[in-house]
Amino acid sequence: MANLAKFSDLQRSIAGIADDGARRQAIVGLVTGDQSWAELGIGLDLAVQYIGEPSEAECAAMRAAFARIHAEPVVDRMGLMRTAAIRVLSRTPGSADMDTLVEASYAYLWVDGGTIDAGAEMRGLALRGMAAADPAAGRWAAARLLFDGEVPDQEPQRTAVSVLAAHGDHPLLLRWIDDTPGPRPADAAAAAEAELTKALPARVWTERALLRLGDRSPVETMAAFDAVVLAVRTDVAPGLEALLLGVSDPDLFRALAMMLATSRELAFQDVLMGLGETLSLRMLDAYTDSLAVSRDPRKEKMLDRVTERARAGV
Repeated sequence: MANLAKFSDLQRSIAGIADDGARRQAIVGLVTGDQSWAELGIGLDLAVQYIGEPSEAECAAMRAAFARIHAEPVVDRMGLMRTAAIRVLSRTPGSADMDTLVEASYAYLWVDGGTIDAGAEMRGLALRGMAAADPAAGRWAAARLLFDGEVPDQEPQRTAVSVLAAHGDHPLLLRWIDDTPGPRPADAAAAAEAELTKALPARVWTERALLRLGDRSPVETMAAFDAVVLAVRTDVAPGLEALLLGVSDPDLFRALAMMLATSRELAFQDVLMGLGETLSLRMLDAYTDSLAVSRDPRKEKMLDRVTERARAGV
């Protein structure tokens, strides 16, 4: 308890330093030198909070801290200290940081009998730093990490999707999401669908969407619809109608139709208004909810028609 109080006092005393430069210097002092593991951990936590854009000296301190901890991994089984060091380092990375970032991108920290990789977030941060410091190296690293056979968490695949999309490597994203066997992290897959939605030709997107999207992949489907609306892909509007008519989950249908209803684009409103005659009775409540938020002047007539269908049961 005495040691805990001592370290808490140390953290509060440094956090309470009013001058930013003096506080950062104190943090670097904790991170470097022959400090205890506990003091090093406190220094790294404070660095994450107070060092927004690290100087070269502060980056050097993060590199040294990572190397010291990585040589004694038993003191950081969950990777919290190493992740903190890479988080700070990746904020303003330079060429001098590349070796550390590459090493971190390869670091798997398996815990709980090898079922959880505690280094997943760290590898994602390392990839982000690599892509900023050396875009070409980051691009290749992103391809390696995206197709990694291990899929323990959302990272680093989520970051890899963003890096590859920024380079226009959409064919790689397409191959990963369509042809790679096994499960994929849901958020990363959704991000890939959104990027593909912005890039694929309308005909290709529609053909693929009717095969892949819908009830079987609700998260990816919502990401794709959101991307369509944000990118104003009115050229895929006919595909949206076909896809909506194939959805059997009312909650998913409601969420997708709401996205179209809140758009001011006439093509999306046309899709919404065209559904009322062909939707199944099971979907009419969800459809009515989406019509309620639409600003299209045709919605009142369509609401009346939906009410007629519901009463008649046809």
